[in-house]
Amino acid sequence: MTQSEPWHNWRVLPRNRIALGVVLVVAGLGIGTLLPPMRYSMWWDAVCTLGGVVAILYGLMGVVRACAPNVSRTLLKVIGTVLLVSYIGWGLFSFLASAFQKSGDLGHCQDFIDAAVHTNAVPQSVSSPGQPAAFCSIAEYGILRSRYQVLETYGVPRDQQSKVLTAVTAAHRRVHGPPVQVVFYQRENWRIGGPYNADGTLADKDGTVIPGSATRGPEKIERVSVIR
Repeated sequence: MTQSEPWHNWRVLPRNRIALGVVLVVAGLGIGTLLPPMRYSMWWDAVCTLGGVVAILYGLMGVVRACAPNVSRTLLKVIGTVLLVSYIGWGLFSFLASAFQKSGDLGHCQDFIDAAVHTNAVPQSVSSPGQPAAFCSIAEYGILRSRYQVLETYGVPRDQQSKVLTAVTAAHRRVHGPPVQVVFYQRENWRIGGPYNADGTLADKDGTVIPGSATRGPEKIERVSVIR
């Protein structure tokens, strides 16, 4: 900005719009790809991902307006809205696809389960009798919906959890697999006869127990670790 240019004109200068647009795009990519893996959780991922997408769209619209000032702002808003809604739709489809593929494997699920079980710290499962209380599934994060494995264990004593993490880490390095989130639950809360409400009461108003039914009740997480 030269001395002859008033300070309030700084924002409308094309070169500054381009610079600001580039900054927003880079910031959006960082927010949407680097922040979600810090804490693998659905809400954290949603906030970071949508925030990153919005920043990228605003940045791109700023660059377009700087390079083509005659383009209608209304048109840009419509295009941005369509892209945002399309991305949300794609994200929901991807989320539902991974949810239905809950027992899915990105190639090394059994390696991680075996590593945890071989420590002799994982008890037998209540929900799956005869099997260890270790389950593997698929989840996603970030703008590109990158996939990672979720290894859930139940009933591992606190003083044995580091031992399990060491074994899973060694398996992860050996197979060069995707990131793994290891979740340690205090125990399995498997209830026969239900369904149940969140407060532990029967969902049926008359208190009827449905024979042969079973539900997973509220379960306490003791520890969460991410292996990359």
